[in-house]
Amino acid sequence: MNCKACQNSASCIIALFNKNEQENAMKYMTNYKYKKGKAIFYEGLDSESFLTIKKGIVKLVRNESNNCQILRFAKAGDPIGYRSLITHDVHSTSAIPLTDTTVCSFPKNVFLDELNYNIALTDKMLQLVANDLKHTDALLVHLTHKTAIKRIAKALLNIADIFGLNEETKMLNTSFSRYDISCIASVSTESCIRMLSELKSKGIIDLINRSIKIIDKKQLELISSSE
Repeated sequence: MNCKACQNSASCIIALFNKNEQENAMKYMTNYKYKKGKAIFYEGLDSESFLTIKKGIVKLVRNESNNCQILRFAKAGDPIGYRSLITHDVHSTSAIPLTDTTVCSFPKNVFLDELNYNIALTDKMLQLVANDLKHTDALLVHLTHKTAIKRIAKALLNIADIFGLNEETKMLNTSFSRYDISCIASVSTESCIRMLSELKSKGIIDLINRSIKIIDKKQLELISSSE
């Protein structure tokens, strides 16, 4: 397995390893393939490995009192499950592929040993954790103070920012179920369906089966940011 030949080599955390460290890591690295919907790891279980996504898109989900909440997404080149390694704790989320996904894995002791003396790696991991906390704080404020339609508007904007819009058709590049959108916005699926229909009736979006077209992104931003 050759990290240098990987298309994610520039953005992957392994790029912070020097040549000898990369060669050592590759001795232990394994690729695992997961079908869409098959969990990579579950909330509450021990973390056994350091994981990065080689191919695919993954949602990080938390289930509280049977209410699903999607906290963030991860794509090719992104690490997942790293906080549990650093804190020596169980996973606080479940990782569920939205597409068929390939993950690179190597033992946590290899990663933790590297973390002990690789300053660049330590700095990067601190940045990731700090960004996670910043994102969580912003999410908490948004979910606490925003109405359902504002949450749905923000969820659509987040999806557009992460996965992009087709420049010609204005369709989201990735289709999401109404359930997934409701989990992002932390509303019920029924409320999600009503809010999407309301946005459609106002000419802000269009719904074509599971696909969503963003007709008026500026108006969506105004709804999301309004008090």
